[in-house]
Amino acid sequence: IIDEDWDTRNQQYDNWLKFIESNGEDSEYWFEKHMNKDYPVTLEDHFKWLKDAGFSRVESHWRHYNFAITSAVKEG
Repeated sequence: IIDEDWDTRNQQYDNWLKFIESNGEDSEYWFEKHMNKDYPVTLEDHFKWLKDAGFSRVESHWRHYNFAITSAVKEG
């Protein structure tokens, strides 16, 4: 999940990349992998995609920085 606010989003990515580097990892590699494999979106876009796919009762149960736990129900 990415934050809707660009300043907050950039700060979260900056913190994450610093954490990666502090563990001896290549932050550019992991950032590129994240962008190409994880498809980060805002909760608003995530919920829209779910609703467009026929899901209802779309909810966010927990959110911390760029992590979230969500659920949705598809009837039928």
